Amino acid sequence: MARIFSGCHADKRKRAERPPSSIIERRRRADRAGISVLTDENFPRSPETRLKHAPLMCLFSSPPSNTVPSSMKSVPRWVTLSASILGFIAVALGAFGAHALKETLTERATLTTWQTAVLYQLVHSVALLVVAGWSDHTGKILWAARCWTMGVILFSGSLYWLALGGPKILGPITPLGGLAFLFGWLCIGWNTIQSPKA
Repeated sequence: MARIFSGCHADKRKRAERPPSSIIERRRRADRAGISVLTDENFPRSPETRLKHAPLMCLFSSPPSNTVPSSMKSVPRWVTLSASILGFIAVALGAFGAHALKETLTERATLTTWQTAVLYQLVHSVALLVVAGWSDHTGKILWAARCWTMGVILFSGSLYWLALGGPKILGPITPLGGLAFLFGWLCIGWNTIQSPKA
């Protein structure tokens, strides 16, 4: 019985001392490639030696995890989609107002109003596209995107309608869109102030 128990303990010790299969496989690959594997015995201790063996240390180290910090998550897709749609409409309406509607807008003396609506829509479409490329999407950044999108709808939308002879009741809607633009830019500044310095 003593021999049996001693044999079991010996097997357990061998299993504990045996390196994991992943390390064994890496050592086999290194041997086939003629590369010396860094172990606990020959691991470089000095900074100069570690710098020399940096490629090997990277080769046999465990791969980095795929987890992304919460502050580095991408902005939702609707921001990019809104930027593309609003930008497309701005370019189309700008060309439409410069050609097909030019006579009508000139007769109504609203050509400048139409151009102002196109300009503000195009500028904030580009701003949305810039926000969509940011690496973080804090609440303030998303609020800025929401305000700019709503601002384009209220400000530029009401100006388009007024330029084409819409009811004057739409006049008070235009300032609301301007306030939405301003609030969005305030969100960007607030986020910059509260973000940690690089």
